[in-house]
Parts: sequence; C-alpha cells; structure tokens
Amino acid sequence: MRILQVLQSEYCGGAERHVLELIQQLQHRGHDLIFAGQGQSWLMAECQEQGIETCELPLKRYFSLHNVMVVKRLLLQEKVDLIHIHILPKKSCIIRDVRLAALLAKVPVIATVHSLSSKKYTPKKLPLIALSEHIEDHLIESGFDAWDVHHVYHGLADRQFTEEEKQQLKSELLSYIHVQDKLIFGVFTRFEPQSGHETLLEAISQISGDVRARIQVLFLGDHESDYGTHIRQQVADMGLEDVVYFAGHVTSPEMWMATLDVVINPAEQNNISLSMIESTVQGIPILSSEIQQNNEFVVHDRNGWLYKVGDPLDCADKIEQITLNQESLTRLGARNRTLFLKYFQMSFMIDKIESLFLAILNDEETSF
Repeated sequence: MRILQVLQSEYCGGAERHVLELIQQLQHRGHDLIFAGQGQSWLMAECQEQGIETCELPLKRYFSLHNVMVVKRLLLQEKVDLIHIHILPKKSCIIRDVRLAALLAKVPVIATVHSLSSKKYTPKKLPLIALSEHIEDHLIESGFDAWDVHHVYHGLADRQFTEEEKQQLKSELLSYIHVQDKLIFGVFTRFEPQSGHETLLEAISQISGDVRARIQVLFLGDHESDYGTHIRQQVADMGLEDVVYFAGHVTSPEMWMATLDVVINPAEQNNISLSMIESTVQGIPILSSEIQQNNEFVVHDRNGWLYKVGDPLDCADKIEQITLNQESLTRLGARNRTLFLKYFQMSFMIDKIESLFLAILNDEETSF
C-alpha cells in the first residue's frame, strides 16, 4: 500500500511520536509512506532526517484551496492508495482540506482520534480509530456510528532496560542534576492549561519537609511557552527549586523513563498521556489524577495510585504514602509491565491498523 499520513502540529508530544512510530513500522512491513504536515515542525524534521517522503501543508485557520490542490496533486502523482489523518484539537481546517482533496482524487480516508478534545473536529461518516476504549465509547455515545469506530491501543516496542541499566541511568541523572540519592517522580508533559501542573506544585508544597527532602520531581517537555514560563516562575515563588527540575524537551524519552521510580500524570482533562503507556514497558507505577481517561490505564493500588482531580492535599497524601512505603513500587511496577505484555505491544497495534487499511481498500466490513 502507498499511504499518506497527515498530522498538523509543530510540537513533539505523544501524538507526534505515535505517527512517527506508525510510519516506521508500516515501512518495515513493506508499505510506502508519505508524511504531510506543517513545515517547521518536529515531526517534519524527523521524517526528512530518516529519508521519509514528505509534503508541506501550511497551517491555516480557514479553508485553503491551495492545500486542497497540493494534496490532490500529491495523491494523483504519487498514486496514493489511502489517507490516514490524525485529528488533534483546533486543526479542523486541514481535515476539511484533505477530505475534499481525497474526494476529488477518489482516495479513501481513515482518521485517528487522539483525544476527547478532538471529538468536535471529527467528521462523521468516516472510519475512525480511537486510541482508548473511553474515546471509543464517547464517540459512539455522541452519535458516531459504532460500525465506523474502532478501538486500537497505542503500541510500543519492547525496549525494557535491565535493573542494572536502570540504576546506572538513574545514577548518571542524579549526578547530572547535582542531587543525592532520591526517589524520582517524572512528569512527561506539554505546558498548557488543564495539564494539572499547578495542582501538582501546590501538592509538593504541602508535603512535609522531611519527605520533600527525599524526592525529586522532573518535568520533561518543552517549557518555552508563556504557560511554561508561568509554571517555572511559580516554582521559584514557592521555593521549590530544590525539588522540581525542568529537563526541557528530551530526545530519548525511553531512557529518561528508565530513570524514574514513579510516573506522574496530573492532567485535568481527558487526553491520553503516552507516558502512561510508556511506563508499562519499563514496569514503572503511575500516580495519576482520577479523570475518566486515566481510570482506563490505572487501577488504584494495583499498578499505581489515583488522586482526586484538582485536590492538592489528596495528591500530597499519595506522594507521602509512596515515599514512605517504597516496597510497593516493585509490586505495582510488575503489574504495570503485565499490562504492556497484554495490551500495548507494537505488533498488536500494527496488526489491527494494517487490517483496517486493507479492509477499507477492499471495501470490506471493518469491525473487529
């Protein structure tokens, strides 16, 4: 198959890494891939560096006949068999542009819905991939045809580090940030409102001094935005610089993941955090806010802990319990690793997506 993957985003986050891994894995299975997206973006640069064919689509906030004609010409010249659009919030114009080009060129389209926030930008009467059961259920409850919606979990390669390798990586990290042996909590995040950063910082400030001295909290993600600057200033104002460290954008998230004792997902809106799935590869337990989306990936006191959304005292209490009862880390981490083996292996995702693509091209029933 010759497949066009479309995503409009300048950032590097879970959706962008998902698309890159999907392109790479489909190439390994013998398919030809083209990526179309924003020019000055992380994903465009990564694809070009790896020799993946690309097409730049300028990001516009309105209908663009230019984009329609660019995509139509690409589809016809490159003899594209299928378009796979990845839907993120506030990127609805490019979806309309690509769908119109596909209609003119008579090329089928399938879309992946990456979050509940993307729902209102998602067209109906289109085959859809939902990256969680929660997204699938919500789409169907919102009037999307159940036959059009297909649940496929994000899959990851099994790059598990040994315990010796993890300890070595952790030792190097602690030396790099100039701290002694501590329990390391990591937050893989985009710095934007409703990410729960302020609740987490308030929770850290509420932790007793002797416990706070035993922990280090890493924020991993590009913090150069206005909101990122606000959060860094808040850390300074609260006197938390000795506890909170901003690592910025990281190019090897799996290596950073291996240094952590606990992954934190403080999000206060129902978006999937890829770090929660990545934690299953290394067998690292999760501390998460109790939004509906997170309940699908975390069972309290089984593979992690849940705290009430927007409740810094409950979050602080959970961090203190974890720090004072570290023997639970191994038990819960092992259960999290089991989830990876059962649900999140890369081959599971590629098998399902490839089957969907083939069914669409053959005009077959796509429910499985």
